[in-house]
Amino acid sequence: MVSPPASARPSHPVAAFGGAAGEWFAQVKPSCNAVEVEVRQQQLPPPGGVDGAGYSAACYALAGKIERARTVIDALDAGDRARPRASSSTSAIRWPTRATTSRPARSCGSW
Repeated sequence: MVSPPASARPSHPVAAFGGAAGEWFAQVKPSCNAVEVEVRQQQLPPPGGVDGAGYSAACYALAGKIERARTVIDALDAGDRARPRASSSTSAIRWPTRATTSRPARSCGSW
């Protein structure tokens, strides 16, 4: 992952998330907005690797920080950026621009 500018970095080292990338994303997704995204990713950096970078970039994209998302992806090795992934992290993300559902809402009693 690309480091934020020196002025935005915490004064102490922060360990990357120890679980799977999808678990990290589930935890930080509520903070994937324009106000919180930078601070949250500094407080709880994503796991290393392609999946961690993919979820990190997705979080920035959800926050509307497309250039920052592109920077995260561009920091990957060229082979990792070019290789299609069957388990792409972005395929598991529900983008807010999609219609949520065409089904009528259920009441609690119809579960």
